[in-house]
Amino acid sequence: MTFTQNLSRTYQTRIQLSDRLNKIKEAIDNSNLNLTLDRELSDLEMASKNLREGVFRLLVLGDLKRGKSTFLNALLGERILPSDVNPCTALLTVLRYGETKKAIVYFKDDRPPQYLELVQPGGNNPSVTYYL
Repeated sequence: MTFTQNLSRTYQTRIQLSDRLNKIKEAIDNSNLNLTLDRELSDLEMASKNLREGVFRLLVLGDLKRGKSTFLNALLGERILPSDVNPCTALLTVLRYGETKKAIVYFKDDRPPQYLELVQPGGNNPSVTYYL
């Protein structure tokens, strides 16, 4: 089976699972049982929506200097996260899809978030590099 066929099969399975979750939610909603499952029903609805839209979370944990950023860069097919001989991503880092490449830095204190546009090294913006 080719990579494209695997992707197509995965997509079809996600849609089928999403539909089944919706049917379970509807069956519970339409039952005459007096169940207090509001939170569970909301979770089912969210899981179904995320499956349909292809939204997922991937948590990568490991010791320092074990290739987590390198792994994520390989998964993305692009060098987004820095990788160096010294630790350089020791903070919680969240990657999300967006129309443009940018970074948002959130501070612990009362400072507002700082928005950075990501550009390739040597590009037209020397103050910001492509790597965080």
